[in-house]
Amino acid sequence: MKKKQSNWIAAIGVAIEYYDFIIYGLMGTYLSDIFFQGDASSNRFYYFAIFSLGYIARPFGGTIFGLLSDRYGRKRAFSTMMLISTCSTLLIGLLPTDNHWLNYSVFLLISSRILQGIAIAGELPNASTMLHETNDRDPMQQSFILIAATCGNLFALLLLSIVSYILSKTQMVDWGWRIPFIIGAVFGGVCFYVRRGLKESEEYLSIKDEVCAESFFYPLKELITKKPTTLLFSILLSFCTANFILLFFYMPTYLSEFFFYKASDVYRLMTLCLIFSSVISYFLGRLMRKVSVAKVSLMASILILVISYPILQILLIQHKVSLFCFLIAYQFFTSVIYLMTLVKLSHLFEVKVRNTSIAFCYNVGFALASTVP
Repeated sequence: MKKKQSNWIAAIGVAIEYYDFIIYGLMGTYLSDIFFQGDASSNRFYYFAIFSLGYIARPFGGTIFGLLSDRYGRKRAFSTMMLISTCSTLLIGLLPTDNHWLNYSVFLLISSRILQGIAIAGELPNASTMLHETNDRDPMQQSFILIAATCGNLFALLLLSIVSYILSKTQMVDWGWRIPFIIGAVFGGVCFYVRRGLKESEEYLSIKDEVCAESFFYPLKELITKKPTTLLFSILLSFCTANFILLFFYMPTYLSEFFFYKASDVYRLMTLCLIFSSVISYFLGRLMRKVSVAKVSLMASILILVISYPILQILLIQHKVSLFCFLIAYQFFTSVIYLMTLVKLSHLFEVKVRNTSIAFCYNVGFALASTVP
């Protein structure tokens, strides 16, 4: 298998798992009133509380799959995570919604969200680790992950835009909401099959016997006892990145309820901005390869400080153009910060403990950020 083809296969699972994970958040307008019987505000609260459970489960899932990946290989971890994510997504799409089964459905919904959180927790760190090890630590290759994650978001938004445009709100509530989940499960099954052709990185194979000679929890012990400063820095970096990403999931509900933008307009403009994000991620990767990650990150941080307040204020104009400008700026900053985080985390840890360390720090940061909204 060619290296570029292998890179895309490693990264494409990120797109599918991100699609599976965020489709729940984006469907909040419909599903909160389907599975909960209170007033609109209470339904939203319970619905997004379940959404947060997926993030709370992430440190556990990321750590377990990180340990499995460091001990048994990146490929085996990939297959297991994709299988769990695909099955839990399909289960959500098939949940009954009649009153007699509603309590059981909510229980299964919670269980599926936790399983999705456990699976996705290891997916991105595993992909980042493999791309780092198979491409001579080239920062540009991490942009494959960002592009894949953005494409997962983009596909989710595009599909929701089409489905919500074709179907009435009544049809969406009755049966249309199932379509995105079932489609996600189908693509997950395809990815599970295609990934069988992946090969382990030479860097990992060179130390596999050494890792297997240690205890199962050796990478985690090394991280906590010998790298406490790096551990804290990595968690804080992941926490900052997570806040940008999580805001995206709440965007349709937030902009519709507090700034009175139409949900259909928000979905369409977010789709356009994600196309922009996919393109800009590639060029950001090339820029970081030529200039350095630190310089690009510094320039972006200064720019964020300068224009954050004006960008937020233009939302009050309540026009499609102002909404588009806000979303474009948001996607640019998210792309820079996300890519910088992936590159930095990959360089901080040695191969024997790399996947466990990245997964633990990245997912603890996300779990902490999930409580912010």
